[in-house]
This record gives sequence, C-alpha cells and structure tokens, in this order.
Amino acid sequence: MGPEVLSQSEIDALLKALTSGTIDVSSLTEEEKERAVKVYDFKRPDKFNKDQLRAIQMIHEFFCPSAYHCLFVFCQSHGVC
Repeated sequence: MGPEVLSQSEIDALLKALTSGTIDVSSLTEEEKERAVKVYDFKRPDKFNKDQLRAIQMIHEFFCPSAYHCLFVFCQSHGVC
C-alpha cells in the first residue's frame, strides 16, 4: 500500500485540529512507533514468492562482485591494501 496523499482541505483541517488541541500530537507519534517495526520470521519466508526470491538472488549475485571490485580499487588507490 502506497503513501496516502492528502488534499489541501484535509491538510488545513489537520493543521486546524492540531493548533486548537483537538488532536494530541503524542498519540500520533506513538501510533507511528507501533507501526514502524514488524516481526518477520526468516526461518519461514512465506511472504516472498519464487520470482521475488530469484530476483533478490540475481541482485545479490551482480551486486557483490561489483561492490568487491569497487572497494578493492578504492583501497588500492588510498594505499590501504
């Protein structure tokens, strides 16, 4: 689900409610904190289908050698290796 877009009238109503004290800001931030972290069991990855796992594996296979090469060249150019 993508981010929700508010109309200008909804933004104005929200700002009016915040300034008048109708909405408590601390309760809004607590709700955000509760939604921020989700528990995921990596032993049973049932949220990814086979195509998504294959895509992640391909990204990993292409990224790692490239990252290794860039890091190696960086270290050589700065005299670390």
